Formats: sequence, C-alpha cells, structure tokens
Amino acid sequence: MVLSHVIRREAGRWVYRGDRPDSGCHAHGFTPKTLTLLHGLRLVVVVVYKQRWLWPDGHTTHDRPPQDVSWSPYGLLVVFATIRLWLEAPKGLLRVMWGWTPDRPDARSVQRWWRRLRPDALRWHQAIRAAVVDALAPRPLEEMFPAGLPPPGGLSRFSGDAVLQAWQLHSGLTTLLDANHPQRSSTALLVEARRRLELQEHH
Repeated sequence: MVLSHVIRREAGRWVYRGDRPDSGCHAHGFTPKTLTLLHGLRLVVVVVYKQRWLWPDGHTTHDRPPQDVSWSPYGLLVVFATIRLWLEAPKGLLRVMWGWTPDRPDARSVQRWWRRLRPDALRWHQAIRAAVVDALAPRPLEEMFPAGLPPPGGLSRFSGDAVLQAWQLHSGLTTLLDANHPQRSSTALLVEARRRLELQEHH
C-alpha cells in the first residue's frame, strides 16, 4: 500500500517528514496520527508519524500530511466521498448503498463534516474545478460532462442557503470523482484543491 509520495515507509512505519518551517528549527521526534483511509473499496486504519519541529523559543509544531484533516480521524478523500454519497441520498446516509468495508462513518460524524464544509462550499467547488481542469488540460472539462451535472438526489432535505451550498459542494465532488483524469489520483487533486484554498486564506 502506498499512501503518497510524501509519506514513506521507514523502519516498518509510515512517516511524514514535511518541510523544515525555519532554518532555526530542529527535528524533535514524531507525533503519531491514526487515519482511516480509502484503499480500493476498503477502509484501512494506518498510523502516520508526523515530524515534530522544535523552535528556538522551545515550542514545537508539525505539518499535517496531505490526507490528514485536523477535525476527523478519517482521511481527506474518505470525508469528501462520504459527503458526496450523503448529498445524493434522498432518505439520508443510512439508506446509502455502501461500497466500502468494513465500516462506514456514522451519520453524526457526516453531519459534523457538513457543518464544517458548507460555509466554504463555493470556494471548494471552485478550487476542485480548477485542479481538475488543470489535470485535464488541454481537454476541456465540458467533454467529461457534456450534459452538465445533475443536482444531488438529497437536495430536498435542505432549505435556505444550504440548498445552494449542497449543490455547489456536490458539483465539485462529482467533478473530482467522476471526471476521467488518469494522470492524477482523486486524492492528489483534492490535496491540490485544499492547497489552493489555503493560498487564498493567506492573501
């Protein structure tokens, strides 16, 4: 199993070293993070050891690997693929035909994820679309979806601003997961989309 080109197998464990944040920092051990990731049609639990950095003033920091989100033990792709399924389910997550084994995220977790993601639904939609368009170039995205993208089947469960937010997030995730972009994995494109969002936040 290969997690990504930046997470490597070292001495029998998965290690993410990241980048030294400052020339005055020193490597200072590791911080373990247990992640549930999507591998084929299975959810697998792995422990990733993240490099910890010691700053001159004595405090420590570490970078998160691409699949890690601070607010969930599930990896980035699992979170977003689950949200897409939930948005498509007319009667809610518990009625979804689940293709992953052995376990799925519970409905309460998915609702928490939705509350975190919905304020930035448009920004996620735009960032994902931009990442996919770049991956498909020079082919236009419209070739992948000549008839456009249908609305999610669960749209009737929402009201007010949540209707548009659900549509925006579902559209971005459908573009990510259904477009044919063989040179880049869905995880890599999602990581790229998150990078674009973080760059926007710093400007």
